[in-house]
Amino acid sequence: MINEEQKRILIEGAKIGTLPSNVPCPVGCRFCYECHLEKIFPNIKSEFIPKYEKESFDFFKKESERNKKPMKPGFFLAVKDGKIYSRNFCDFFSLGLDRGQIEDVIQNNKRYGIKRSFYTTGLNVDPDLILYLTNKYKEDFRLWISLMTFDDELKKKLVQNWTSSDDIKKIIKSSYNPQIMLFYISYNQVINDLRIINDINIGECEIAISQLHYNKFHPEWIKNLVMSNIGDFSKFVFYLSAHPKEFGNIYDRLCFISPSGAFAWKFREDLKDLLKGYFLDGKDLILCSHSAYKVLRSICGGDVKIEAVSDIYCGSNDFTTPITSKEIFSAIQDYLKKDDSIKRVFVPSTMWAIEDKFDMNCMTIDSVRKEFPSLEIIKVMIPPKMLKSNLSLKDCIEYYNFLDKDNIVLGRTR
Repeated sequence: MINEEQKRILIEGAKIGTLPSNVPCPVGCRFCYECHLEKIFPNIKSEFIPKYEKESFDFFKKESERNKKPMKPGFFLAVKDGKIYSRNFCDFFSLGLDRGQIEDVIQNNKRYGIKRSFYTTGLNVDPDLILYLTNKYKEDFRLWISLMTFDDELKKKLVQNWTSSDDIKKIIKSSYNPQIMLFYISYNQVINDLRIINDINIGECEIAISQLHYNKFHPEWIKNLVMSNIGDFSKFVFYLSAHPKEFGNIYDRLCFISPSGAFAWKFREDLKDLLKGYFLDGKDLILCSHSAYKVLRSICGGDVKIEAVSDIYCGSNDFTTPITSKEIFSAIQDYLKKDDSIKRVFVPSTMWAIEDKFDMNCMTIDSVRKEFPSLEIIKVMIPPKMLKSNLSLKDCIEYYNFLDKDNIVLGRTR
């Protein structure tokens, strides 16, 4: 029996075409960030429904049809009454849907021309079901596989109830043009994993490689695992560059989500053009993430003040989204104590990414302007192509060559 609160969540999901998840995700990844959101950001409230039963799915399906909307599984944030309501990513195959309901989702999305990948870790997924869905809906069923690693001993530490990679290998083989997320946890691990994927030879896949990260709520062993290996990521990148034939089946399909600083490097000319119109001088202060600092320092004039701001995660991440208005308050106050000559402060729009207006504490840039009425606070609008982009191997190589040329230290611990 679904209650009124669950009905509300299902109705709201149906209105925007998003299938609500059952959060907390039952997979139980020990490195998960989303399970800590409410601890870090008190104005975030997670919303979820229990495992789907026939009644709840039928209700959602009916509402979706009434609203003429698809059933896209995915991430959803909404602002209401000073709170951010979060329905996060969850393993699609852990929602409790049976085969018929999964087919309903695929057929519904096909009707609206939606080709959305179905996210899964492969835990408790029947490879035969994947093969069946792939054969029946070849052009409309895609998997986004969070592989992490094939190293089962390591994966058992990272994922509750993990047993073996045998099924995930079958799932990858059965999939049509899947997207695969691979973690860089250590130098040897990621190279071995790529060799296995290369041997599977799965066709027109996309393999995205990301560093494993930690925050202040993760256990010490995860922090140690991350920090003991993160400095070798550049070594891994240069190894790939030097051995293209070793990964010949997948070499042209590799992309990267790390290192985060390489995104600023990739779009350095765009950033330069964005800032050029402001005629920056010595009375201007740019606030940015640690990842963007080195690149911005290289493209801005020597008189311009640039300060890197740490986020509240207090971990290995160094991008802008977790930085909130509160951290901007502190950064400006601290800077004014040593230099009160600044007149303008520039901040990237990605700090207020929720509904293009709110930060992770549900505050707007106007709260910063109100705190510092004598300063002109300017939000620099980061173009969508920068936000939606991945990195190529060439981007990573060029970025590390830039750091090496300027003798910039790669690692950073907060």
